[in-house]
Amino acid sequence: MSSDTPVNLKNLPWGSFLFLTVTFWFCSRPNFFYSVEDPPVAAALQGARPDDWTKALALAVFTVWSGYTLLRGRRFSLSVKLAPLAFLLGYIGWCAASILWSDHVGMTVLKLVPLLISCLGAVAMCYRFALEELAALSFLSCSAMAAVGLVAEIALGSFQPWDADYRFKGVWHPNLQA
Repeated sequence: MSSDTPVNLKNLPWGSFLFLTVTFWFCSRPNFFYSVEDPPVAAALQGARPDDWTKALALAVFTVWSGYTLLRGRRFSLSVKLAPLAFLLGYIGWCAASILWSDHVGMTVLKLVPLLISCLGAVAMCYRFALEELAALSFLSCSAMAAVGLVAEIALGSFQPWDADYRFKGVWHPNLQA
């Protein structure tokens, strides 16, 4: 795809989009009862928080996909600029070096591994998709997840945009939505 032609929805890699959206969904661990106002009620309705194995499995599948994509070869040539690459490598290096002064090394490693997997996946996605496809993937994935949040709020009766104190909560904590 070139930048002067519009995105043709028929030519988008829908299988890859669906796979990545589902993988990101399981990595983010949504809470369908997040919009319920009373936290004890939410905990009783939902039961225990989803096990960490779902996030670990999603990250493992994403890692395998990323490795396969990188080993399979480039679909697009990348022009790498030195300044952003140096910034990214410096940031990853600083995060990895934080293990040296961490009071809880295990927790630091548990937070560092998803960061490294995400960086590997970002490079793989740049190799696999054109810029227009990445924009379409971002738009469609975010739209699908917002729609799920809207449906969850409507189903729970907490969707009240006419109320002055209303705030759309969806199914994720605001820090995960940012």
